[in-house]
Amino acid sequence: MTITKSVPGLLMVAAGLTGCALLEDSTGSAVVKQAKPVQTQEIRPEPGEQVLTFLLAGDAGTGNAHQHRVAAGMAKVAREYPAGGVLYLGDNFYEFGVTSVTDSQWESAFTDVYTDPALQIPFYAVLGNHDYILNEQAQVEYSSRNPRWIMPDRYYTRTVAIQPGDSVRLIGLDTNLLLDETDTTQQLSWLDSVLTSSPVRYQVVFAHHPLYTGGEHGDNAVLQKMLSRRLEKAGVLLYATGHDHHLEVMDPQPTVWHVISGAAGKSRSVTWSARTRFAATNLGFMTLHLSDSRAWIQVYDADGNRLYSELLSTKMSGLRPF
Repeated sequence: MTITKSVPGLLMVAAGLTGCALLEDSTGSAVVKQAKPVQTQEIRPEPGEQVLTFLLAGDAGTGNAHQHRVAAGMAKVAREYPAGGVLYLGDNFYEFGVTSVTDSQWESAFTDVYTDPALQIPFYAVLGNHDYILNEQAQVEYSSRNPRWIMPDRYYTRTVAIQPGDSVRLIGLDTNLLLDETDTTQQLSWLDSVLTSSPVRYQVVFAHHPLYTGGEHGDNAVLQKMLSRRLEKAGVLLYATGHDHHLEVMDPQPTVWHVISGAAGKSRSVTWSARTRFAATNLGFMTLHLSDSRAWIQVYDADGNRLYSELLSTKMSGLRPF
């Protein structure tokens, strides 16, 4: 297993309706390369609109001041938009994962970090590459010890109600198993069956490794071949990941939105590409908001300051046989 190192950074942000997304840390080591101006406006729930909100945070598990700062920002936003859960996007414990369900990192990088009452919500977690170095199975087993930690298996699905008659299907993948080809056929067969099961308003897939990225890891052709067409045919709204330590919103590829929220504990440079709608190297996180009629993403820095908003397509998912 390759260990990827990154450069933590505490970043300054230039915010506004129109502004350049060239954001860098105090050492100048993490920047948005080839950045372009962006326009954004805050999106808020309409009066009477029932909205389900999720926080998106990846690559968080440092246990250091950066993770604590991002957690405080998450709590600030969750107090404004009460959240139904956190999509926790892998590399949950640096640098090598945990040894067991009693590893001290369960306190230092999880329960002692997300202490705010607004964050006493489910953490829907998936495994990252760093989580596999010691004992990845311990993260599955910990689900039976702490009801906030949701990882019943290495890949799984949960359905969460938005309002009566409308729900979102969350699908957590283990892209580590797909990439090392130890469980490709079984996991993809399972994914096909889940994607084409009972209709829901939205389907959201979350994992650790991105298909597309402006980060240093680059696009992943292997995962694109496995997942792109499947997600498109099933009408998936969003594929959310971490792995690269930045914040990025991309054009739909071709109909599925892709976001990277991998800056909840570390930051790293990113290159603006033709498909980039927004990118930043700030420590931070995202929120996903779902109602019966629309969905949107918001990007925040570590202190809970909004950097960017994007209204997403809201076409209803349906049964689409493969």
